[in-house]
Amino acid sequence: MYLNITTFCITLSFLLVFVISTKTQKPAPLTKRRFIPKKTACDLNQLCTNSTAYPKLAIKRLLKRNKKQFGYLAGSVIAPAFDFTSDLLRAPEVEENMCRTKKISMTPKVAFDIKKNRKFIVNVEDFQQIITYETCIDLGESCFGNSAIPNDFETLCKQAYTVVRLLSVTHTGKLEYSYFPVPSTCVCSYRKLNDYG
Repeated sequence: MYLNITTFCITLSFLLVFVISTKTQKPAPLTKRRFIPKKTACDLNQLCTNSTAYPKLAIKRLLKRNKKQFGYLAGSVIAPAFDFTSDLLRAPEVEENMCRTKKISMTPKVAFDIKKNRKFIVNVEDFQQIITYETCIDLGESCFGNSAIPNDFETLCKQAYTVVRLLSVTHTGKLEYSYFPVPSTCVCSYRKLNDYG
């Protein structure tokens, strides 16, 4: 019987030591670095749809806490305008752009704001900010019909941008609206050639 009490005391002291050591551990502090996106290969683009370090659960918690302020604002953020030209005014010929374009729809997770800060964009299941735009297929190439312009000019296909307001996460972990440059469409520009080649 004496042996059983000793075993019980040893087990009890082990439990106490374990509980005490667990209580002395502090939770990891929430640092600012948690909400700074890491540099990735998609930094070459201004918008990124995939990020391995995207803080999805933290963003969901932020949205839940701020539901009254931001909960109703999800949806399409920017999309190209429809052609509102009346069918009566439209010529029967097929119209084409001077530069070939490709339509893209995306829900960005990381983007550079207008101050060139890399930020997380709020895009989770219940809150999506969809961006639809056109991008140049032949960026920097001559526009269709380049041979019809005067010899001392040249044309080129150029990406146009616009600035949109998106809900994002500050580096300190708060929700805020920030302004981000996003592509809008591809335009045909012209320029005068240098006289000296």
